[in-house]
Amino acid sequence: MAGCTEQEMRGWRNAVKDDLPEYKFLDPCDRKYTPQQWYELVEDDIQDIEDSDLVLCHMWKNGIGSSMELVESRYRRKPTVVVIPDYKNVSPWVRRYSSFLVQDFETAYKIIKAEWPNAGVEGVHHP
Repeated sequence: MAGCTEQEMRGWRNAVKDDLPEYKFLDPCDRKYTPQQWYELVEDDIQDIEDSDLVLCHMWKNGIGSSMELVESRYRRKPTVVVIPDYKNVSPWVRRYSSFLVQDFETAYKIIKAEWPNAGVEGVHHP
């Protein structure tokens, strides 16, 4: 999330929480870290993935954080729903590690409600 504005970090997450109030979200924006706490940040993100039923990822720009979280999710056998506006031109690596790859949140919501009606969701944001 380095280099993102507060709106870029929280705007989509807050909208998802409002749109899916029946779900519990583990939001990495709820924690604050200093640059020296990088190890703790990564460990806490991995623990959120472990504690989640699925991972919702918004990949609106390139960055390493969400890509690594997709790999961690696959390693831990956690399904992922990835919202990526330009999903037809997505990296083969992102395609490989995404359970569902969609262009908009409405489609993501339909998938989440159909596949995991009682799940806890971690919102993962691409820095």
